[in-house]
Amino acid sequence: MDRTLIGSIHATRRHGTEIENNIRILREACIEAEQSDFNLSLRGFIENIQRTKRTVICDSRSETIKIQVRVCTRDADPVALKQIQESINNNNIELFKTCYVGSNRFTTSSSHEASKFTDSCILFVVNCKLRLGFIRRIIRINCTKGCSYLCQMQPVTINSYLDININGDIITCKNVLFGNLESYNMYMYIKPEQIIEKIIHVFEKQSKQYIFFRFPNLVESS
Repeated sequence: MDRTLIGSIHATRRHGTEIENNIRILREACIEAEQSDFNLSLRGFIENIQRTKRTVICDSRSETIKIQVRVCTRDADPVALKQIQESINNNNIELFKTCYVGSNRFTTSSSHEASKFTDSCILFVVNCKLRLGFIRRIIRINCTKGCSYLCQMQPVTINSYLDININGDIITCKNVLFGNLESYNMYMYIKPEQIIEKIIHVFEKQSKQYIFFRFPNLVESS
């Protein structure tokens, strides 16, 4: 985001004022773009230029676009392989630790890696509802007509959002969430097309819960 703001400044000595004006314009543009009467063609253009960072590319005005998926770094855990074969009732599968959905990189993580930075924490959609979770396994299903892919997810239960007290008024910031992992054996399987975006997370040892950060826009997102 800093590079974006710096790149918006041109031939001026009043850097602070120009940055302030640019941020104001960006905020107003984001609000305006969400209005129901906003120009559909312009909205489509804005969504299109952000598609390199958003995995889900579908809305009420267009069909889902097929996204290229590729995998690397094989997962050689025989126990996990057998468990997943039984879970999805398919023996013709392979496990991987890294995948690319479009240009976005995603990785797996284990429950023992709570303090490590990975690309495994994601926001995804199931039955039109947004969910948070961690990718535990990346699965390639092999068949004669081609390969398909699944992600084994360990979902997160959201307990609360960040509340900010400003002069007695409570403002809820839904971009900052607090939650815990669901039961270790409670997995769900999603297609890569159901992934929306990556989520930053930290584990707070004192409260024994995760803090999740959702970027307000995809400029800051990796």
